[in-house]
Order: sequence, then structure tokens, then C-alpha cells
Amino acid sequence: MTDDKIINNIIEVITNRILTPVLYMYEADNLEFICFCDGNMPISEFREVERDIINNFGVSVEIVDIREFEEAERLDIVCNAELVYTANEIIKMAFERAMMADAQRLHKDSMETLERGKETGSYYMH
Repeated sequence: MTDDKIINNIIEVITNRILTPVLYMYEADNLEFICFCDGNMPISEFREVERDIINNFGVSVEIVDIREFEEAERLDIVCNAELVYTANEIIKMAFERAMMADAQRLHKDSMETLERGKETGSYYMH
């Protein structure tokens, strides 16, 4: 388990370098930070921040954009990962509502596909 002071320092590095309104953390074999950032942010910036954290704190981390996950996984992150940073409570609530809406849309689409399969014998649109 990583010391709270080190985690706070890591969070500060991430939020200073990667503009994100929310930051979640999973702690398992290594620390995984899940952010929601500008889609134009190059993956190389994530890797550079990870290297800086390893070099400065000796802690192996992985930084991932939440959009790399499927809707169901995003919902799991919002519900089960530790929220370690939010720029603003209103933004956090709007973000979480959007994740819930995505999950509900996916569920609705799945149910419609199953129903179409029962009615037509095919899961594909004709």
C-alpha cells in the first residue's frame, strides 16, 4: 500500500500535467489512475507523466483515459474506484450522470437487439 502523502503528490502531478475534471484511482498491484481528459491529449503525455512519477516517487502507475473502457466498465469505475480528485462537484455530478446515461443506453440497445431477435429470428436490422 502506498503512503497517502505520496498518493497526494502523485495526484498533484497528474492534475497539473493532465487537464481532467475528475480522477479516479484503483490500487492493486500498481496504481491505476483513470481520468477524463481532452480527447486530443496524446498518449505520449500520459506515458511521460507516468515516467516522471516513477522517477520522482519510485511508484509504478498507469494513467488511462476513461473513454478507453466500454460503457459497463466506465460505470464500474464510477461506482467502485476511489474518486481522488474533482475540479468541481457540479462537474463531477454531470460526469457521473453522463456515465449512467451511457450505461442505460447500452442496456436499452441490448434489450432492443434481443427483442428484434425474438420477433424476426435475426439480430440484424433488415
